[in-house]
Amino acid sequence: MLTFGRKRCPQCAEWVRNEALICRYCKSSLTVGVHQHPRGKWGSKAVIIGSVLTLCLAGAVALGMWSAPKPVAKENLSRKPQRSAAPVKAQLAALNLTAFPIDSGVEWRADSYPSPISWQLGPMVVTASVRRDGELSAPNIEIEAAGTKISMQGEMVSSSYTHRLSAITNRAGTYPVLMLQSFSGGAHCCNSVQVAGLSGGKLKAVNLGAWDGDQIELPKDVSGDGFADYVFYDNSFLYAFAPYAYSYAPPKILNVRNGRAINVSSSRAFRRFFEKTIRETEGLCDPSQDSFTRNGACPAFVAAAARLGKIDQAWSRMVASYDASADWQLPTGCRIKTRDSCPENLQIQFQSYPDALLSFLKDNGYVAQNWYPRSGVNLSEPALF
Repeated sequence: MLTFGRKRCPQCAEWVRNEALICRYCKSSLTVGVHQHPRGKWGSKAVIIGSVLTLCLAGAVALGMWSAPKPVAKENLSRKPQRSAAPVKAQLAALNLTAFPIDSGVEWRADSYPSPISWQLGPMVVTASVRRDGELSAPNIEIEAAGTKISMQGEMVSSSYTHRLSAITNRAGTYPVLMLQSFSGGAHCCNSVQVAGLSGGKLKAVNLGAWDGDQIELPKDVSGDGFADYVFYDNSFLYAFAPYAYSYAPPKILNVRNGRAINVSSSRAFRRFFEKTIRETEGLCDPSQDSFTRNGACPAFVAAAARLGKIDQAWSRMVASYDASADWQLPTGCRIKTRDSCPENLQIQFQSYPDALLSFLKDNGYVAQNWYPRSGVNLSEPALF
């Protein structure tokens, strides 16, 4: 309806001409000032309805602020369980999804799940589908929340291979995250590990790398700081000083914080893991053992001792035990710091096993750059453990 040159009657709300003095519908006077005239039936209802809507909106905003999860990025941890916002619950309920099995996880194989399947995990929708390349297949994991979507790609292997999906409490008081473990196949490698979830209210995926061996145990908060601890073994030790079968590796513990992986292995909270490594390798880092056994065990023994502040005695034991005549190429160093491979013209070829090991331990963060072995350590002292 065109309303130009017209006005509403304050009594019956009908449209009348601007110059009208009396409403032709209800016969009311149109000359009374707005501030003097009582509101008509529609005017009063509009105010009431507007007030009710305003209060409802304010209540909804307050409820959302109360029930929304706390940002993961803050370091002060809340041990209280999170409460998901009502709109999120309503949206997920409308999808009629199966809840992700928190305790058992999902053993996913392309043969068992030829069609996409979805679950609800907290405020997230998790969908697993198959990616194919000839006779090979891989899991494609999509995570969706709050209108955004990210994905994780598993390893491309035989359709009979098992890939594991697990729900992890990565940080106390926050929504669970999804961990994907995907084995690449091969004699010694590799279990690819990725996690994805909400961080600071945003979906993020973190690649924790590919690790030798089978699936790891589900991470839990070992240190008591509110973050899950992902316990691996430092793969850099494999093949470094001896063949794979003779190589030993100390633990390597990672946290996922603020959407990125950090190495927390030096924390005193993990001493028992390195004590276990020392118990396993101390007797092998000994002159009585064959060449590859002692040369493969001594580096892990010294590295674990360094984590416990006992490197001096462990270093002297290594010096008395290693076999200098072993037929194995020692690790090289680099004259510059680089995350990529060292340019050939800048590589350092070490002349002795101890020199190569010292550089290796410094490069991998086990000892400080200014640390050097001291002399006069009593090798007759009791074993470290």
